[in-house]
Amino acid sequence: MKKLTLVALLISAMSISLCAATKQPVAFAKTPKVVQKALLKNFTEEQVQLVTSEKKVGRTEFMFILSDETKLVYDDKAELRVAQNQAGIKNELLPKMILEYVQKTLPHARITEYKFEANKKEINLNDQMKLVFNKKDRFLRLDD
Repeated sequence: MKKLTLVALLISAMSISLCAATKQPVAFAKTPKVVQKALLKNFTEEQVQLVTSEKKVGRTEFMFILSDETKLVYDDKAELRVAQNQAGIKNELLPKMILEYVQKTLPHARITEYKFEANKKEINLNDQMKLVFNKKDRFLRLDD
């Protein structure tokens, strides 16, 4: 019985260490072509300062740090997961319905962060306001 418990404990420890997420530097050319294509719609390869990859449950994410201090995170299917820039995120990166909502309701606000999680999307504005949308880009609530 003690051996069985010890084996179970070792297996648990090994699986936890294997699942631990670590960011690894990667060359731009080694990222999936679909991710490269998504990034190159709005930026040039020369703007890319750093690329890292991180394995998550069921997917790999690629983080790009650009020369204008923009941070972008794409998953391996080229879905934008995170966009950050204190000077403002390019409109072309944002879902159309979310962008239109912000421009209509808060015309002078600047979107500084976008996050897409499993069931929601969050937008942070330059005035520290946070807007939450569902995954179909419909406004849910305002957090501050």
